[in-house]
Amino acid sequence: MAVRFPLSLSSFLEGRTEARASPLLAKGAPRFNWGVRGASSPPTLESTPRRSANYRPNLWDYDTIQSIRTEYTGESYKIRAEDLRQQATLIFEATDDPMAQMEVVDKIERLGIGYLFEDQIKTVLDAIYTDNIGGSSGNDLHAVARRFRILREHGYSVSP
Repeated sequence: MAVRFPLSLSSFLEGRTEARASPLLAKGAPRFNWGVRGASSPPTLESTPRRSANYRPNLWDYDTIQSIRTEYTGESYKIRAEDLRQQATLIFEATDDPMAQMEVVDKIERLGIGYLFEDQIKTVLDAIYTDNIGGSSGNDLHAVARRFRILREHGYSVSP
């Protein structure tokens, strides 16, 4: 008993009914144009309509955004901010314990103001890294985990 295969795909598809046909061959489905244009040209879609997401228009126009003012731009707020920066710098200088220094660095970064104290943070982390380059910082798991996380976040090579 010999098995006969169709000579071409078109002769094979001619015998199929519409009910059994693939959903990709159904009417209205996008059809790819696989014409030979060149070795690297991708297939293109023939007349596929673009869908719209029907987004609502933005309530905030440019003029509304530009008209928003804040009350925290006065001179008194600038003086207060500078005073708080100086106090934080004094806290960096006053702490000698490496665990306390890491805690200060962690709290300042969690507040989102680490960019204001980049130099002080780098100095503290350099000292902590060079002091404990070969060993651990004790048996306290909390201290070791905090030291590992903070040093790794700042790009220091710390062994797990």
